[in-house]
Amino acid sequence: MLWLYVIGYRLFFFGKRLRKRFPFWENAARRYEYLFSVFANRKMLKWLEKHPVKWGLNSKPRAEKYTVSLTSFPARIEYVHIAIETLMRQSVKPDRIVLWLAESQFPDHKLPETLIALQEKGLTIRYCEDLRSHKKYHFSFLEYPEDHIILADDDLFYPKDTVKRLIKLHKKYPRDIVCMSAQIIGPTMLDVPSKWTEAKPWRKYISHPNAQAFTGAGSLFPAHWYPEELLNKEKAMEIAPTADDLWLKAMSLKAGVNTTVDYPPRGFPVDIAIPNNATLFQENKVSGGNQNDRAWRQLVDYMIL
Repeated sequence: MLWLYVIGYRLFFFGKRLRKRFPFWENAARRYEYLFSVFANRKMLKWLEKHPVKWGLNSKPRAEKYTVSLTSFPARIEYVHIAIETLMRQSVKPDRIVLWLAESQFPDHKLPETLIALQEKGLTIRYCEDLRSHKKYHFSFLEYPEDHIILADDDLFYPKDTVKRLIKLHKKYPRDIVCMSAQIIGPTMLDVPSKWTEAKPWRKYISHPNAQAFTGAGSLFPAHWYPEELLNKEKAMEIAPTADDLWLKAMSLKAGVNTTVDYPPRGFPVDIAIPNNATLFQENKVSGGNQNDRAWRQLVDYMIL
């Protein structure tokens, strides 16, 4: 079963690249993406349940430490263990996996048994102030300043080579933010996100100032990369309350830190089938305008980009 999952994921990403470059493959590629999503959410999920992970963290000494950081909220808390399971089963394991939960959303600290069980496998659960999606990075940057922080989302099946590829890319470009997938700002910094394009599968984006990481698809931020202003939570929540990726990008521009994208760039991994799942992408596409566009305009004014 596991080898079907690995091979299937390779074909999944190949199909995404294929339909971007050759539009006539659009329908066939989308059909395969749908079928693989069904496979992951049915067959693979049952396999994970029958074959529990023994230990999800790195146990070998290494000079640099890698912490996976993510967050969740009540509507998804019953499913977040799936994403964490896939992060624990990486071919190269992280040194720490931290799930940040808002104290106000979980006042009694009552969590699903499936999630509690993962604490015995190495998961760290921490409670914090509710900074919405900014919880994903804010507290890990504060708590683990010497670690390289890998950001992840709570609703995706991660391919088993995600951490391996990010670390390999980091070692090659140690000063850059590195990621599996990105969008390209442009043609100028004044253009809003709805005008940006996804990274082209046939191009390399190495130390690129205009690449903005899709953090949830898998991204690594090197230790000490950011300006002090990044951790100004009041300003982040004022300007970009639902646009943590844009806040991170603006801060990287201020710090002169570029972004390198894995080659060929991957699309987003398979979604975990969560009933009535609400994503930030959907939330930002509200009637009356695009919240990401508004947030970027405010960031441009604030940063004078």
